Amino acid sequence: MIAYDLPNPKQPALSQWLASNPHRFNLGRIGLILKKRDGSIAKISDLGSPSQQLNLWEGISESHFTIDDETVKVTTICDGQKDILGFKIQSALIPLNRLSLFIEFPYASLGYFSNGSDYTTPKSHQTLMSAITKNSVIFDRRLDSTTYQVGCAWTGNGTIEKKAAHRYIMHPAVSNGMTNTVEYIFDFSPSKINEPLPSFAAVKTSSIKHWADFWQSGVP
Repeated sequence: MIAYDLPNPKQPALSQWLASNPHRFNLGRIGLILKKRDGSIAKISDLGSPSQQLNLWEGISESHFTIDDETVKVTTICDGQKDILGFKIQSALIPLNRLSLFIEFPYASLGYFSNGSDYTTPKSHQTLMSAITKNSVIFDRRLDSTTYQVGCAWTGNGTIEKKAAHRYIMHPAVSNGMTNTVEYIFDFSPSKINEPLPSFAAVKTSSIKHWADFWQSGVP
């Protein structure tokens, strides 16, 4: 590894700026929380038959795995024009209240060759919830002078639980007539979100059109 002359005593202000700004950071981390039959949280070692297939023509990823002999299928897509993610989760674990989703927000890491995330300094940044409804919420984020919003919407009347300063759990609705499917949409926006979030089907259509245009024209 090459050690660069930072800070440079001849140009302290410039070298400090280069060392500190701009630097990358992760906008958020999204994942599943799965419970085993005994109610304990599942680990990676508890999952079986993992598989993932990416449809390059349509930009759609499908993941499958099992837990306690129950199958979980996750379909992941990204809008063709905006920073919007869509997830469709299908599993018999949903009506059993054994599957939920989490999102957590890190601070930016200044470490060499890091993944850009620092989850150890919760007081260095801010996460607030606003526009909360029975099936949507907006997270207002601030890191130093950087601000952005993350809009989230889901199917059904689920609930959201704050577990820590920057970690939130989204529980699908559990009722007698509930299906085994739930859909989530996440919109990462540098500006204020003023419009309703699109449906999973709309994001899927956008993805398919975008990648069909790309493969047929070669223009991104």
